[in-house]
Amino acid sequence: MTVEAVWLISGIFVASGISGMTGVGFPTVATPLFMLVFDPIRTVALTALCSLTGQVISMISLRRDIAYTVRWPLVLAGITAVPVGLALLSVIDKHVFGAIAGAVVAGASAWWLCKPGVRLTTQHPAVEVLAGLAGGLCGGLTGVSAPIPTIWCAACGMTKERQRAVMQPFILIIQLSSGILLWQRNAIDHVVMQNYALLIGPVICGSWLGTRVFRAFTHQAFVRVAMGVTAAGGLALMFK
Repeated sequence: MTVEAVWLISGIFVASGISGMTGVGFPTVATPLFMLVFDPIRTVALTALCSLTGQVISMISLRRDIAYTVRWPLVLAGITAVPVGLALLSVIDKHVFGAIAGAVVAGASAWWLCKPGVRLTTQHPAVEVLAGLAGGLCGGLTGVSAPIPTIWCAACGMTKERQRAVMQPFILIIQLSSGILLWQRNAIDHVVMQNYALLIGPVICGSWLGTRVFRAFTHQAFVRVAMGVTAAGGLALMFK
């Protein structure tokens, strides 16, 4: 096994552990790692496959603790925007791709860390739809679908359990949509599948271990860890 493979496996194990803890952290940590090795299309494909696997494992592990809910306005808006993001992905430069992904992730997360007390006075359906559109667009373009919807959840004053109940089904469906569209475009090739086979073990183990830690978080600690990890991933993309 090469040094590069060991490094990638270790990084994805950590990303999966963070995702297991927060429900939202895998793409923001894994995308910068994948970008160092793969082109944008393979980066999004691997992010979608690994994130989808991790979400399934953590949702099964926490099925007795979390009442998962599909917020259809959020999800349907996200699905609608995924093809737009993928269309942009096929023509965008690798460095521009990293800068856009990093700016979106780091900016949104840093804003929330600086103003954690901000709350939406009214939860208008249009705001939820906009959050879903932003998540789907970013998911298709960068593989990172969670930051804007996560901020919307936090601004609505949702508890850590409620945030997780809403966000994990959203991420799972968006990543599944991305994966299907990439497969239809023959973007999930043998290189993607070979690396997915290499990484599926660390993804499963890291996700399961992360869910064990989730129960120990207070709500405030949960929000700060989730946003801090997201901001760090965005900065890594911008300055890689």
